[in-house]
Amino acid sequence: MASTFPVIAQLSFAVCTLLTLVVVLLATGLRKYIPFCLKRPCRFVFPSRAVLLGFTLILGALILATVIQLIMYPPRKPIVVVCIVLGRLGAWGMSATLFLSLRPVAHFFNIGLERMIIIHGLIGIIALLASIVHGILPFYFKRSASGALRRGGLEAAIGCGLLLLSLLFAIVYRLYPCGYRIFRVTHWLVYPASCLFIYHLYAWGKVFSKTYSPAIHVTFYVFIMCLGLSFLERLRELYVAMRQWLGTKRSTKADDECSNPFCCRIEALKPLSDDTSRGPTACMLSVRCPIKPSPGQWVYLFLPGMDIMAHAYSTLPSASDGIIHFLISGKGLMTRRLLDSPSNAIIGKTVMVQGPYGVNDLPRQLTYHKSYCIFICGGTGVAPVASNIQGFPKSIIRSSVSVLWHFYNADSLNVIYPLINEVHQKRLIYSGCNTKKVASFFLDDAEDEFSSTGESDDSTGVPFLTYLDNHSIPDAKQLERFIQSSIGRVAEEKITHVHFFLCGPVGLTDNATKAINAVKLSDGLGLGTVRIENFHMLPW
Repeated sequence: MASTFPVIAQLSFAVCTLLTLVVVLLATGLRKYIPFCLKRPCRFVFPSRAVLLGFTLILGALILATVIQLIMYPPRKPIVVVCIVLGRLGAWGMSATLFLSLRPVAHFFNIGLERMIIIHGLIGIIALLASIVHGILPFYFKRSASGALRRGGLEAAIGCGLLLLSLLFAIVYRLYPCGYRIFRVTHWLVYPASCLFIYHLYAWGKVFSKTYSPAIHVTFYVFIMCLGLSFLERLRELYVAMRQWLGTKRSTKADDECSNPFCCRIEALKPLSDDTSRGPTACMLSVRCPIKPSPGQWVYLFLPGMDIMAHAYSTLPSASDGIIHFLISGKGLMTRRLLDSPSNAIIGKTVMVQGPYGVNDLPRQLTYHKSYCIFICGGTGVAPVASNIQGFPKSIIRSSVSVLWHFYNADSLNVIYPLINEVHQKRLIYSGCNTKKVASFFLDDAEDEFSSTGESDDSTGVPFLTYLDNHSIPDAKQLERFIQSSIGRVAEEKITHVHFFLCGPVGLTDNATKAINAVKLSDGLGLGTVRIENFHMLPW
C-alpha cells in the first residue's frame, strides 16, 4: 500500500527542512558574500532582511511539506489527516527550533546567536500552535475524541496542555515583567511535553509503518535527537552555573579558566543623573568577571535573588583586566532595583554573566572595502557604538568613522566622550535639562577640543554640540544633514560604500532610517550595511 502514500511524500518534511537549514546556515556563515541590500534593516522584529529571508525560507519549507502531505495522503477521514499532518508540522517546527537554539551551531558557523534567536523563536511559536491544535482538534468531534484518547491521543492532549500552560505564562511574563521564577519553571514544561509528543510519534509511527513504509519514523528520530541535544545543553549550563555559584561563595576571586555562564561579583555601581533633584536616570555598572568580550559583543546579566529575567547588555571598553563595564538605562526593572538598594548591599553582590555573544563585521568591512561607517545612537545605545569603535585601528577611527550621539544624561559625558573623541567627525545632541553641566564639561579644554572641523553651533560655542528642547529627539532633517556632511568630507577619498549602525530609542532609529533613505549618494558611492542594534527585538 506504499503506492497510496509515496515515500517521497513521507520524507517531504525531512527533505525540505534539512535542505533549507543547510542553505540558511551556509548563507549566514558566508555572510560576507551576501549583497548589501539584504543587510539592511527590516520592519517588525527582524534585525535585517537577511534574517527575514531565512525565516521565510524555513517557514516556506514547512508549509510546502505540509501541503505535499495533505495532497498526497489517502483521502479518508480528512479531519484525522489534518490532525496527523499538523502534528508532524509541530514536531518538525520544534526540531528546527531546538536545533537553531544550540549554541555550538552558532559557534561552529561563526554566527552570532542574536542572528538566529528571532528565527528559532518565531518557528517555535508556530510549532507550539500546530502541536496545540493537533492535541485539541479531536475534542471538537464527540465521536472521535474518546477513540483518539484510547488509541494514544491522551499523551498528545497532556503535552498540548503543558505547552499551552508554558505559552500562557510566557505571555503573562511578557506583559507583566515580574514573576520570573514562575516563568522559568514553566519554561521547562516544554521538555516533558516534548517527551510525550515523542512517545506519541513513536506509537503512531509503528501503526503507520504497517500500512505504508518505515520512512514515517524519520520525524521521530530527528525530533528525539534535537530534543536530546537541547536538553543536554541545558543541563550543562545548569551544572556550570551551580559550580560557578559554589566557587564564588567560597572565594572572592574570579577563575579565568571557568566556562559559561560565569558567576561574578559587582565591583562598583555609579549612578548617572541629569538633574540631582530627580534622581539617576542611568548607571555605570562594573562587574569583576574573567570573560574578555571582543569589541561589539554583548552578554546576559542576571542577578540572583531578584525575580527578573536575564537581560542583554553591550559591554564598554575597559582598561582593567577582569573588569567589565556596562552603561545601563535606569528605566528597566532590574536597574531600578539596583539603584534603589543601599550601596553597601550592592557591592560584592553575585551577578550571573553569560556570554559573550555577537560577531562584529564592521572592522573587516571598513578595512577591506574602502568603506565609511556612520554611527547614530541615542542614550545608553552609545555603549555598543563605543565598543565597536574600540575594535577599529586608530587610522580607521580618525579617517572613516562618524558618530552622532543624542543624549539626555549629563553625567554620561564623563563615561562616553573619551571613547568617541578621536573619530573623524562627531556630533553631540543634548536634550536634557542641565545645559550648564554639559557646557562646563567642555569648558577647560575648549581650545584643544574644539579644533574639530565639525559644524559650528552658535548656541553652544562648541562646534560639535547642539542643544534641543528637553527630551525631544533629532528629526530626520537634522540627521540627514549630519549624514550628508559626513559623506561630503570623504568624497575625494574614493570611498565605495557607506555603512550605518543605529542604536537607541525607536523614535531615533526610525528618524535615522528616514534620513538614510532621503540621502542622495554621489556616483560611485553605494549604500552598504544598515544595522539596527536593538535588544527589544529579543523575545522577552
